[in-house]
Amino acid sequence: MRYRFLFYIGFPIILLSFNKRNDSVLNLNNKNQIKDSIVQKWKNDSLGCKSIRNIDMCNDIVNKYDLQNAKSEKILKYLGNPNRIENKVNWIYYIYSECDSKEILIDSLDKSWVNIRFNQNMTMKRTLFGCN
Repeated sequence: MRYRFLFYIGFPIILLSFNKRNDSVLNLNNKNQIKDSIVQKWKNDSLGCKSIRNIDMCNDIVNKYDLQNAKSEKILKYLGNPNRIENKVNWIYYIYSECDSKEILIDSLDKSWVNIRFNQNMTMKRTLFGCN
């Protein structure tokens, strides 16, 4: 009787927990796939070597997807992984970069960037642009 109870109650719970876990993974994957061409262009020019990434494009994405004051997860979803992180709260995305023929960044040349700054709770505080 005891084993029958475990079988009828425990087995469906285990199945439901696996099913729930798989659904959340599927939803996460679907959520991270952005079909917008401007976002795809931004992400495809990950170092700014192709001169596709620019300040206007960043502003367009920030405004279109309401990224001002957004959490870091939302920034990652639309802008992708930053090229550099400084002090955990400054995310650097390169734009207008000089690269070699294999699209490798040439460190000795000037670089331009977008700096996304976060406040202490990792919501976007402001966007800055710079070069060196």
